[in-house]
Amino acid sequence: MRSLHLIRPLNEPIPTPRLPAGFAIRHVAGEHEVEALVALHRAAFGTENLTVEDRLSWMRTPDGALAAYCMCHISHEENARSGRSEGYTDPIATHPAFQLRGLARALLLTGLDLLRQCRVKTAVLGTSSDNIAMQRTALSVGFCVQMTKLWFAKPLTWEHCL
Repeated sequence: MRSLHLIRPLNEPIPTPRLPAGFAIRHVAGEHEVEALVALHRAAFGTENLTVEDRLSWMRTPDGALAAYCMCHISHEENARSGRSEGYTDPIATHPAFQLRGLARALLLTGLDLLRQCRVKTAVLGTSSDNIAMQRTALSVGFCVQMTKLWFAKPLTWEHCL
């Protein structure tokens, strides 16, 4: 498996997001939506890894059903150490019932604009080589692959660790 590290300069034009009729981009209204967010994440990624407690910990740091989300963040500490000006636009998730409507693209464009408003110079996104839909979405809004990591795994028994 491979992990892709994509980047996009924010000094280039960012197209206006287009949403299908009946959808709106909004901030999460509060902790009362955490169970719906966890259900959305689990459905979108086909995993049980995210818990309500995990999501609450994300929400606790500095009307309608939830269909998709994009979590943008800026690590000021990391930027200070590296001398870069980067902001992240992942994870992005769309519930399977709402996929193929352009929601992830609209959220990604909105996230890019918000990062630019915060004076970030480069947007960063990571995804798996298996996630072709996310790769296509990222490339469609101007991201390019900066780096690819190849992952190898070998099962070990306890005898190998002693």
